[in-house]
Amino acid sequence: MNEANIKATAVTQVLLNAWRITRPINKPGKKQANKILLSLTDALLSLDLADLAKLPPIEAHESDETDEIYLEWCFPDRRLVFVFRPHLIHFSSWVFVSKTHFGDCDSGYVEDLKEGEIQHLVGRAINFKGEQT
Repeated sequence: MNEANIKATAVTQVLLNAWRITRPINKPGKKQANKILLSLTDALLSLDLADLAKLPPIEAHESDETDEIYLEWCFPDRRLVFVFRPHLIHFSSWVFVSKTHFGDCDSGYVEDLKEGEIQHLVGRAINFKGEQT
């Protein structure tokens, strides 16, 4: 198996549960979640293989009551969360929080994320040192 295949397998392990939850993409929230997952996949593929092996999986949940989809990437001291609201798609949001660096958090609307910002959020989640970049 070549390095590209090994890397793709490692990325799949991080994203597998999230991809399962967002299929089939028959709701606006799932389409938006899939767009973010594609960006996350690209960001993860740019990492070194050794770094990928250390990452926790991105968990995904769907609310039965509200149809909201949650993508959560939980590290011991921080988390990156995306919330997709199919009935209020413009209010789908993301948040980055740290419990060891009081007051260090960031958030915004998913639709306002610009090209490359997902990569920045991934880098921040993985290499978090408490400072904003």
